Amino acid sequence: MKKRLIVGLGGAIVALLIIILAVYFGMRFFNKNTVTCSSNNQANGVSIKQDYLIKFENDNINSISIDKKYAYEDQGRFDKFSSIVVKGNDANMRPLQNEYIKFDSSVNGKTYKTSLKIDAKNASKESLSKIGLDKSLSVVKGNLTEQGLSCN
Repeated sequence: MKKRLIVGLGGAIVALLIIILAVYFGMRFFNKNTVTCSSNNQANGVSIKQDYLIKFENDNINSISIDKKYAYEDQGRFDKFSSIVVKGNDANMRPLQNEYIKFDSSVNGKTYKTSLKIDAKNASKESLSKIGLDKSLSVVKGNLTEQGLSCN
């Protein structure tokens, strides 16, 4: 009787350890230390989509990929937007590029797309500050949710 009880308890402990290890490794496998923040809004003939992919370790951001898309229904409104915002944004972002911050943009019809790739682990705090970012995940995630993006 005692032997069965000990064997039964031993089996239960082993089963519990297997479950704990499966949950631990499963969470690490599925989490991958990434956060995605996004928004997709449409108003007054303009659709604005923003996607942030943030890779991190603890509260330290390793990299950020930011993709934005502005799509207009009306060509005249897009032309006004393009003559002011597109040219200004491109002119402001290009000088901020370095080996850790890469900016690209494109215009196709009535659509303007931007892509910003950042190696936050190696970029200086000063260069991140110039583009409105921080090395802290909690700070960046808080700022993005304040701006209306939803983060997972």
